[in-house]
Amino acid sequence: MQILQHLLTLRSKINAIQHEIDALMPDAIVEALQVANNNKNQTVYREENNGKIVLVFKKQFPTAKDDLKLSRLESDLTGAIAKLNEKYSAEIQQIDSEIQQLQEAIAQLESKKQKLLSSRYISRLRNNYEKHRQLSTYLSPNLSVYLN
Repeated sequence: MQILQHLLTLRSKINAIQHEIDALMPDAIVEALQVANNNKNQTVYREENNGKIVLVFKKQFPTAKDDLKLSRLESDLTGAIAKLNEKYSAEIQQIDSEIQQLQEAIAQLESKKQKLLSSRYISRLRNNYEKHRQLSTYLSPNLSVYLN
């Protein structure tokens, strides 16, 4: 039980350290920006035997929740699509019907293809493969650690 207790203790420490990292990150970013003078992908800190910290910029897009103009544009887009959908509803229904028919035809062709690629021998090989796979299955031990 001593090793299990040690494992749980280490996982707790990792969790605590991750929370500490998350809390430090905003201030570390501010410091890195001051060091880098807004240059992209610049090493802002280095320790010879310990590693380095590089300032990187990830492209992030605002959402309609965050940006009023995006929200309005999204609303306009939805409205315009709804109008076109209403205007061309008969044509759209016809196209949807054709798509449905083509999907059914594709399903039939796939079925024919599978029949051509099937035989008793292949079925027997598949059964043997699956039986062997099931018989050779084993349980590999692992631990899941849950922290409070």
